[in-house]
Order: sequence, then structure tokens, then C-alpha cells
Amino acid sequence: MIAMRGRAGSAILALLISGTTFTGAVAAAQPISTVFPDWSGLDARDYSGDIPRDSGRVIRSVPLSSAIMRADYPNAGQGIRYLYSTPNGAVHRAASTATVILPAAAPPPGGYPVLAWAHGTAGLFDDCAPSAAAMRPNLAFLADFLDRFLDAGYAVVATDYAGLGTPGTPNYLNTTTEGQNVIDSVVAAHALGLPLSGRWAVVGFSQGGGAAIGAGHLASTYRRDAGLAFKGTVSVAGPANIEYALPALGPGMLPFPLDVINARNNYDLGETLAALRDTQPDLNLNTYLTDAGRRWLDKAETTCITSLDGPVDGFTGIVTGAMFTKPLATIPGVVDRLRAYFSSPTTGFTAPVLIVQGAVDTDLPVYGSNLMNVPAMRANGADVRVLFLPQFGVQPTNGHQAALQSSTDDILRFLAGIGL
Repeated sequence: MIAMRGRAGSAILALLISGTTFTGAVAAAQPISTVFPDWSGLDARDYSGDIPRDSGRVIRSVPLSSAIMRADYPNAGQGIRYLYSTPNGAVHRAASTATVILPAAAPPPGGYPVLAWAHGTAGLFDDCAPSAAAMRPNLAFLADFLDRFLDAGYAVVATDYAGLGTPGTPNYLNTTTEGQNVIDSVVAAHALGLPLSGRWAVVGFSQGGGAAIGAGHLASTYRRDAGLAFKGTVSVAGPANIEYALPALGPGMLPFPLDVINARNNYDLGETLAALRDTQPDLNLNTYLTDAGRRWLDKAETTCITSLDGPVDGFTGIVTGAMFTKPLATIPGVVDRLRAYFSSPTTGFTAPVLIVQGAVDTDLPVYGSNLMNVPAMRANGADVRVLFLPQFGVQPTNGHQAALQSSTDDILRFLAGIGL
């Protein structure tokens, strides 16, 4: 975690540039931009065909590339990549891609129970879609994590989120849209003719931890006509309270170089603002940004997070505070607008919830996590369990990733206990 002067500055930095990272602070990552995306024969980046009026409908499906199956799911059975209908913010008839991976073992009576996987930050660029490339070596821990659930007999359904590999900009960190994308991916997977049970649960990490909360909040009302049985939510290192941090940004704040050590963390900030700029154009965010700020957001829109392990050309000597011409707090109605976009729900949870948070998570400190919403969720009737991991001595410099690695057995026990 980058040190800052003053408690307020530290909190803002933590909330904005942490808790949304797909990889954590891992050294020597291989740039995903050097690997040509493998679309498995289903390239939907410029899809302009018909989109069903109803969400959760399969538009097209193909076998998942054998190269990706060998690299990421060597012990699995069948894999399918598919395009399906799902909203993308205000665009109600949009599409996303997803994959469904089946265990190698024969299905039990009634079919495989379904684990919906909500991934962490990959990028806003279409080529960053997780289903389109085998996981880089620095993401091997994710492949190992999902392999545990396949071995346990769960089918894994993993959305890319609308706009990531499909037209439009992803509504990054918007729990409603991402929750809808998750639910619709599960509904659509059940139309592929696979031996799937109607029982399902969602597990999300980092950005996906917020998406999982969104799905758990919506599961009792959204697409209930599909007749599926939602069992519960697991949010690992999920972000919250971003809406309260953004308005404090402005000129002279966060004096850290954009182009070197902090590039990956500053990228998260750029991605957050870029998504807001594209999905909420009436905020006129560009008028609050300098030329360098606009270029940094443009960079975030065309770069995958795993390619930011070294210096970034064109930003030498530019610090984060130099991105802004005036405080974001001066945007008319900014607090209400950001709350509507970023807020994490605390009501509507009718199935159990497990919140996992690491005490030494330097990417997502406790005060920027979903753990802060637990009292409100419980006050509103939710059955919330908490797994707070000390993690001292377990990858102490990367508690974000360790929260996922250290909690796998606990998550499996939770899923078994809720009837999945």
C-alpha cells in the first residue's frame, strides 16, 4: 500500500485504487496485451445482431477453446463459451459473454449444482475479457481456486460482464449491472442443454466481490421466473463506499507518479473514472480533467491491468493530482449521482451471505470493504457470516490475493452448509 500524508488521504487512496485489482501486487506479470485473444470462435466485440428482449437468453454458444481448457481447466470435463442477453446499465438490451465449465466426474442425480464466479478487475478493454485468454502465470492462483470447486462437483459459470468483449463500456463497480450480468449468465447456462441443477450460489473476488453482493441482493426478485433456487452469496475482498471517496479528488491531491511503481494502482483509479465518464456522460467528467487526466483515462480504456508492471510511456513526471482541473466535489449533484452508481446494497438478502476480508489486505483495507456494511445488512434481516483472516505470515505483502487463497476451504464448507 502506498503511504499518504493524513488519514483522509490514505482512506481516499485505499478506497479508489484498491480492492478492485484482479491480480493483486504480483511481480513480473506477463502483459496480456502480448497474447492474442482466443475467442474460441465467438468474437462478439462488434456484435450487431439481434438481442432478445428478455435477459438471460443464449444468443450463440461454442465449445471453449481446447488451448484454454488445457491451460486453465486440465482436470475439467466440458467447457462452453456463450453470448447471452443482459443489461448494461441504462442499455437494457445488451449482451455479455460467459463460460460454463463442467466437472470431469459424472453429474449427480438432478445435475451439477452451479457456482457463479464473479471475476475481479481485468480491464475495460475488450481483449481483457477473462474468457478470451488463458490465465497468465501470475493468475494461476485463480485457476487453482476454481479447480477446487470443479473437483468438489460444482459447475462453474463465469460471466465477463457486459461490455467486456461485447459492445459498450462495462458499468465497472456498479453492483446492480454486474449482479444482473451474473444472474443472467446462470439463467442462460441452463438453456445450453447441460446437466445443471437449479441450485446455485455466487462467489466473487475483489471487483467480483461487489458483483456477488449485487447478485445476492437481486436474486430474490430478478429473473425469478427462471425457476432456479438461489442458495447464497460469498464476497471475498469486495469493495464498498467508493461513492464517498471520489468527491474528495481534485488538483494537488495524491502526488504519486502515474508512470512507475504506482501505475497498476493508478490504473484502477483511471478505470473507475473512465467507466464513469463513458456510462454517465452528463457528468461532463472531461471538463474536470487535465489533458494528462483525459489521456490516463483513455489509457485505462485500452489497456489490461496485467500489462502495467513497468513504466507507462507518455506519463513521465506526471503525478495523480495533476489529472484534475477542479475538485470532483464541484460536480452538480455529485454525491447523489455517485451513490446511485456505486453504492453497495444492504437490503434484500434472503439467502445466507459470507463476507471474507483479510486483516492485512493492502489492496483493500477493511474500511474500504464490504465488511463495513455488515451491521446494516444484519439490521435489515440478512443472515451474514464473517470470515476475518489475520493472515499474518501468509503472503503479508499481498493480503488481497491471500484472502482468496486462505478461504477456499471455508467457502466450500459454507456452500455445503447452505445446501449447494
